[in-house]
Amino acid sequence: PMSECTEDALLEMQVARVFKPSSQADKPMSLNSLDFSDDGKRLVTCDDRTIRVYEIEDGCHHRDIPCKKYGVNLVRFTHHSDHVLLASNNDWDETIRYLALEKYQFLHYFTGHRDKVVSLEMCPTNDTFLSGSADGRVRLWDL
Repeated sequence: PMSECTEDALLEMQVARVFKPSSQADKPMSLNSLDFSDDGKRLVTCDDRTIRVYEIEDGCHHRDIPCKKYGVNLVRFTHHSDHVLLASNNDWDETIRYLALEKYQFLHYFTGHRDKVVSLEMCPTNDTFLSGSADGRVRLWDL
């Protein structure tokens, strides 16, 4: 049963876990995007130049994946807990990339937007996804 969202209920909430990258703990970081894998076992986040993967079970930082050339503004898991979609954060590339995290290998590139990609969302029932862009268009893609 769902609880009513009251001020008292909000005040009773507590932090369950804090995820902090071990390699950058002393440097200030931004957080552009975050997403859980479908199975709930992984968390992926990104700042302007790095994708970070966390294991939910133990709360540990698993690995960093650099994205220095194109940057990264958005990251979303696909239905595979090792694959993500990412959108760059620069002013000259609107390509959406499909990345295998463990192999650090780009599997496919999706081109067509004319401005920065501002939203990505996987379909819950199949391997299609939507992207929204500052160009005012929403596109439906198939992995």
